[in-house]
Amino acid sequence: QRRCPFWAATRPGGTIGSMPHPHSPLKKFAATGLLLSALAALLAGPLSAEQAVQIALLNNRTLQAAYNDLGISEAAYVQASLPPNPALSLLRVAGTGVANFEVRLIEDILNLITLPRRTAIAAERFGQARYRAIEATLRLAADARRAYVRAIASRQQVGFLEQTRATADTAARL
Repeated sequence: QRRCPFWAATRPGGTIGSMPHPHSPLKKFAATGLLLSALAALLAGPLSAEQAVQIALLNNRTLQAAYNDLGISEAAYVQASLPPNPALSLLRVAGTGVANFEVRLIEDILNLITLPRRTAIAAERFGQARYRAIEATLRLAADARRAYVRAIASRQQVGFLEQTRATADTAARL
């Protein structure tokens, strides 16, 4: 059985960073409803930047679609790298009153000749899908981290403004 070159770059659990590859066991995790309990567990306590990134990665439909496209591209790559199946045809030649049967084994010569090039094209498309998925993962992680930092900064700014207002109220009373 052929394995795509993408597997060489993944961790033993089938993950890239903290995002599951579509064929990893973690995909079942998302499909069985355990995703909601994992998200609830992440949201139960105080939220850290890493937890915010994990929540964004687990809960983003666009990212899930990018990884689904990666799985489809991988399947197309594997399919393109396999030689064509031989076809068996039965040809009946008639005309003299006696039926002649001829059995031929047909290999699609053109497919065999173009197999290396089709495999290279499919590998290139798979590589592009892989880079799109990686780019989507990194972009989402950076956006989530940026949003987390902005939210913390806004919360601190509100605290400082309330402290300033309290100080101004105290100064006005004196």
